Amino acid sequence: MKKHRRKRFIEIYFILYLASLILLIPDKRREEHRATGVIMSLLQSSFSVHPERTTMLCRVVSKGDSIAVVTCDSMNTIYYSGAMRDVHYDFQIEDISYKQHIRLTSAGETNTQLFHLTGDIEQGNMHFTWTPPTKERMNRLFKVHVTATATPILPQTLSDVQQDYIRQLLGADTTIRLTSETEFTVAMLYVDGGSGNPNTLVTLNQQALSLNDSLTQQKIRELAEQIAASRQQAIPPPGQFTLQPRYEPNLTTLAYQEWENRITVYGADPSRDLLGTPTVTGGSAYLKIEGNEIVVRGTAPATGLTTYQVTAQRASDKKEVSVMFGVIAKQLSNPNVPTQMYPGVSYSINPGLPFINSSQATAVLRDDKDNSRATSLQGEPFSFTPSVSDTGKTFYLDRMLNGKKIGQSVGITVNNFPTPEIIDISKMENGSIRIRTRGYGLQTDNQSRVKLETTGLQGKVQEMFGDHEYNKQYNVHLQVFVIPPQQNTITVRAINGYKRYSQQREVRYNDN
Repeated sequence: MKKHRRKRFIEIYFILYLASLILLIPDKRREEHRATGVIMSLLQSSFSVHPERTTMLCRVVSKGDSIAVVTCDSMNTIYYSGAMRDVHYDFQIEDISYKQHIRLTSAGETNTQLFHLTGDIEQGNMHFTWTPPTKERMNRLFKVHVTATATPILPQTLSDVQQDYIRQLLGADTTIRLTSETEFTVAMLYVDGGSGNPNTLVTLNQQALSLNDSLTQQKIRELAEQIAASRQQAIPPPGQFTLQPRYEPNLTTLAYQEWENRITVYGADPSRDLLGTPTVTGGSAYLKIEGNEIVVRGTAPATGLTTYQVTAQRASDKKEVSVMFGVIAKQLSNPNVPTQMYPGVSYSINPGLPFINSSQATAVLRDDKDNSRATSLQGEPFSFTPSVSDTGKTFYLDRMLNGKKIGQSVGITVNNFPTPEIIDISKMENGSIRIRTRGYGLQTDNQSRVKLETTGLQGKVQEMFGDHEYNKQYNVHLQVFVIPPQQNTITVRAINGYKRYSQQREVRYNDN
């Protein structure tokens, strides 16, 4: 691959060099125009992106309460070709199963519960990884459209004047941006292995591995048909009078929120070919005609399922057709967030948003300057790690439905780690004194470990390094120090590498 790329670079440089020589010929407007087209076409043809895999496939089998992942393509690398710099990627992920869209960019939002982007800084490629939602126990299908932009690196054999002239011809005062696109598919194939409980997960894995290729191919065909159906929602033959809801059999939304379901009319123009106005029954809702659609709107109840029926009659033959769909109202749960955060520590935040298919539900974590620091698409749980510069700031978790805030903002303050503490002073059998301390900070941060400062001490403080412990739950270093027997009262305090002190303690000794 490198040999092919090097050969292509040489060809590009050579042609660009010839084109630059043409541009040096005075009074050659036609040649300039022709050279401009040649250069731009050549630059564009030199830049392309392609995925390592055209399909990321995960096979899952369940039996009873157990689930096993048989095989899974968890990562896909997007490569680019050409002499380029500043390569940026935009991923548009279409959830075929739920008719939702997710966007990830290399320069912005790079993480959701299912998908994650990591860049290869040295090579400029992009790694796309995913975590299959195995607990859903259903087929899932995503189509990923990748758009990449980049700036071509002009040959160093061209002078600065020649390079600037090329940019001017191409209409770029400073930089030239090229675009390339590609696509790949992400699929989870789910197989129900029955209701019995396997003795061990190994048994389930053995059963999963016995799935033959024909079954896999059948599942892939089913998903391919699902893609086709999403592109062209089972359009009936011409003239057939049919109603097709966008959301069926059920539309899900939040309690007390307005909902909308659009019903496409086939075989008639609803603005002129219907006998009277279509009707809706089953709940409180109203409808209107927009283009070739019947738009049904209403307000969701507090909870439960409400079923609606929409009926229309064609005037030409008095044919009547009906369609039914349900509206499921889901409750907004309280978010599960930390009461406070410390810099450098990763926290899991659950916005408490149920999955809904009729609206775009998101959760945004913003700082006190209203800058978005993390976004959860579809209300999925996400993780966030505040930086040291965030110390003292208050973050706010907002939950949004179609861009509108719902519920109250939840504030989370980023605090500095607590100051060190002396938690125990005890006398040993030989008269020495054992002092136990607590220092707060990350496990890898040696600056958060403490030392002892003393006043009036005779002798040296010895740290018992073998007794050091770290509590990951509370981010605490537990340390033990020993000082030799003393004849006088001394003072002692713990200090960490950030010059933060504990309260001063006195250590009194008996003369005998």
